[in-house]
Amino acid sequence: MKTLFSTLSLATCLFALAACGTNDGEVAGIEGTGDKADVVVARGTVTGFGSIYVNGVHFNTDTAVVTIDEVAAAEDELSVGMVVDVVGELSASGREGVAHEINAERIVQGAVESVEDLATGRKLVHILGQRVFINEDASFDGIQFDDLMPGVHAQVSGFVAANGMITATHIERGDDAGRMMVDGYITAIDQNTVSFALNDLVVNAAQAVFVTGQLSQLQVGMRVKVQGRLNAATGHFDAERVLLRVPREHGSHVGALEGVLRWRDDAQWWLGDTQLDLASAEIENSSAADLQAGAQVIALGRMTDGILVAEKLIVKSLNTNRFKAPVATIDAQARTFTVLNTLIAVTDFTQFKDESLIHDRYFNFENLRVGEDVEVFAVRLGDQWQATKVVRRDYDGQRPEILRGRAVLTDGSRTFYIDDTAIDGGELGDEIWQQLRSQEHPLVVDVEGFSTGDNQFLATAIRIHALPDCDPQVFFRCDGDSDADMDDEDEDDREGPPPVTGPPDMAR
Repeated sequence: MKTLFSTLSLATCLFALAACGTNDGEVAGIEGTGDKADVVVARGTVTGFGSIYVNGVHFNTDTAVVTIDEVAAAEDELSVGMVVDVVGELSASGREGVAHEINAERIVQGAVESVEDLATGRKLVHILGQRVFINEDASFDGIQFDDLMPGVHAQVSGFVAANGMITATHIERGDDAGRMMVDGYITAIDQNTVSFALNDLVVNAAQAVFVTGQLSQLQVGMRVKVQGRLNAATGHFDAERVLLRVPREHGSHVGALEGVLRWRDDAQWWLGDTQLDLASAEIENSSAADLQAGAQVIALGRMTDGILVAEKLIVKSLNTNRFKAPVATIDAQARTFTVLNTLIAVTDFTQFKDESLIHDRYFNFENLRVGEDVEVFAVRLGDQWQATKVVRRDYDGQRPEILRGRAVLTDGSRTFYIDDTAIDGGELGDEIWQQLRSQEHPLVVDVEGFSTGDNQFLATAIRIHALPDCDPQVFFRCDGDSDADMDDEDEDDREGPPPVTGPPDMAR
């Protein structure tokens, strides 16, 4: 089989990224040789359906075997935001594929123990001794961001870092009587009691069935998945099933892997359990000198001898502004739309979800319509807004619109700005203005009201977020975090030079 990429490097247009647009506004794909499709292994969040979209590739699922947590499932049981592994074939265009296997797995499933507000639209949730970081633009089913509180049972899909920190991409309300589960890295082992620790959770494995691997193979740093129940008397987790997570071998293949960067003491970047070669990688939304352990990224390249030789690395920015209003205009060719006088671009990684009464599973940019109400989470990259998630909502024309962003105050005036939009705060009370002017940190606010013209917005209510925004790259870090907050973070994940450019300042 000839390589599909002999005439054009992956770094140019792998999986037809938005950056690879042509002059006529269309998105260019990989120029293949026309030979048989190549094997592809993709790990990432589901961004849409029809059949399924993962990491910018549209996979046909007609003949795919689908499992969720190792149990046979139907394709329609998958949800936007779930992390899936797809094994299949990639066409010469680089935009279409055929999925042979799709496996979705949750990271943790159990009762919420505590909740901490970290920053605007970001929470730290403890479940079964694990720290789960949840952003407001994650996908929710049967539960909402504001519903997260102690005692609520949740099923979380996402990515786990080597230090055990979890970034959630999909949260579903769990069954109170259901089986519990944790996926993570062993932090300690007690041979005498046949138990091991996953961060703050002690797992009793004496009676467990090892579905893959065996008890004697357990080591600190090994990734395992345990299923069982919490013992109310001991506070420990009685494991019923244990799976040792060993990466599957697929030989040489195209790889499209999403996850959390980690730095190993052997001077290499890793993405989950996959070693990365970034020597020739084009880095999007960041630079090699600014890469940090904990950054959520998508690496695109070819797997050779167990190493993903990346030709493109996309850093997923996490600081999102929020817009909730009717769609004003749509440019199908440019793949942009406007809400609240803001032009927002759609990328291959934008998630689409319909939470209106229609509940269209196949909602995407192509069937977005002018005038319908949407909630948009978007990041500012240079001079362009890019949507991370678009949610269709029901709208009766009466509810207020919502705009979130950094508030820039003007001296002595009751007008402030969010980016280029002037917010008329004349209807806000004196107490609100005292709060606005007394804050020492940069303000992030949710403003309710109505657009009154080009870049003009009348505020009727406001919610002030006093905490600063989180770092735009690292999912678990906020500017206000103290070093003590990250005491148990692995040394390997704290600092280290990216390849090629030498050591950056990786201080937390």
